[in-house]
Amino acid sequence: MKSTVEVFESILSKNDKAAAKIRADFNARGLLAINLMSSPGAGKTTLLERTIKELGKKSVKIGVVEGDLETNKDADRITQAGAKAHQITTGQSCHLDADMVKVGLDNL
Repeated sequence: MKSTVEVFESILSKNDKAAAKIRADFNARGLLAINLMSSPGAGKTTLLERTIKELGKKSVKIGVVEGDLETNKDADRITQAGAKAHQITTGQSCHLDADMVKVGLDNL
């Protein structure tokens, strides 16, 4: 027998609501947020280091919420380049959810 299950709410609705609050806060403050994602070794941290150095010459403040499975090496590189960074070690998860990002932002 075939049955249908109706979904009334997205499984990610809590995350979506938290993300909407973060976006609204950024908009109210006139802040730009960029979500930079790619596979390991693709050059994300190198791109950020160069961006921090170039924009730092123009007195642009940059903060980075860094997610990593195991280490804080990338956050250390970001700090050495001249920006504030908050490391979130995700363990087995390969992404940051909105609550994790909020914690990182609060620490910046």
